[in-house]
Amino acid sequence: MNPPERQDFRLDVLRELGNIGSGRAATALSQLLNRRIQMKVPQVQVMTFSELLDARGGADMPVATVVIDIQGDVEGRMFFMQDIRSVERVIEVVLGERDGIEKLSEMAYSLLFEMGNILVSSYFSALSDLTGLRMSVTVPRVSIDMLGAILGEGLAEMEQLENKAIVIDAEIIEGQGRFEGAFCFIPIPSSMDVLFGALGV
Repeated sequence: MNPPERQDFRLDVLRELGNIGSGRAATALSQLLNRRIQMKVPQVQVMTFSELLDARGGADMPVATVVIDIQGDVEGRMFFMQDIRSVERVIEVVLGERDGIEKLSEMAYSLLFEMGNILVSSYFSALSDLTGLRMSVTVPRVSIDMLGAILGEGLAEMEQLENKAIVIDAEIIEGQGRFEGAFCFIPIPSSMDVLFGALGV
C-alpha cells in the first residue's frame, strides 16, 4: 500500500470510529437532554495547525470550545469546537435562553460542559474498545474566545505535540435543528504511531 492509499485507508478507519463514537454520544445526549438526538460524521481530515485555522474560519473566529486531555496508551489534547451561533442555538433550543454567549448562565455553562464531556468520552470509549488501548479523559474545561487564542494557549501548555491534528466534523441533529461542531485531537507524536498500529493501519 503506497502512502496516499495508506492515508486514505486511515481516514476511512477514523471516520468509522467517529460514526461509532457518535452513535454512543447520541444515546447519552438523548438521555441527558430527554429528547431524541442524532449525530453524523460527514468528514474526517488530518490537518496542520495552519490548515485547521483556515478551515475553521481563521485565528480570529470566535468559538466555544471544550478542552479535554487524553491520558494512557494514547496521549494528547482534544478540543470540541463550535462557532458562537451554533452554541447560542443549542442553548436556546435546550434551555430556552436567548441572552447570547456574553451572558452565559450557570445552566448554559453546565450544558456545554456536559455535552463536551459526553461527546469526547464517547469517542475515546469507542476507540479504546476497538483498539484495546487504555485511555482516560480528564475533567473538561470550557473556553470561549478566538480560535487562535484557544488553540495557542492549549498547545503551549503541552510539550512535544504532533504538528498535525485529526479533525472530525460532527453534526448534531435535534428535531428540525442542526448544530455543527468539530473534534480536534492533537496527539503527542508517539501516540499517532501507537494508535494506527493498534488499528492495523
